[in-house]
Amino acid sequence: MTAQAQDPGEPTPMGIDSDIADLDISGSWNYSTSNHKVQGRCPVGTPMSGTLMISLGADGLGLQVMSGATCRPASMCSYTGEIVSGNALFSSVDDEGGMASNAMNIHFSSEESGWVL
Repeated sequence: MTAQAQDPGEPTPMGIDSDIADLDISGSWNYSTSNHKVQGRCPVGTPMSGTLMISLGADGLGLQVMSGATCRPASMCSYTGEIVSGNALFSSVDDEGGMASNAMNIHFSSEESGWVL
């Protein structure tokens, strides 16, 4: 499975009428990133690639970056999520006072393909 944090050009995201709940997006995903953006004083990150793990539980979605990224503090690699408008919305907040946060909205076109805009 592949997830890309870039404008993929061709894939069509599932529409709001589609139900991501019908897809099994849990498991290990390969990812790559590009075109990083930042707000505030943090430096812009460099392109990365690696693996992440998505889990589905009673409390919602979880995402753990397994490789390819340096997370300082480590809590920045752990995300919680929910399904919003047919997409998976994930966020993380540092465990050192909540001064840093990350968010990603993943669009899935199938159980094997997704991307972040």
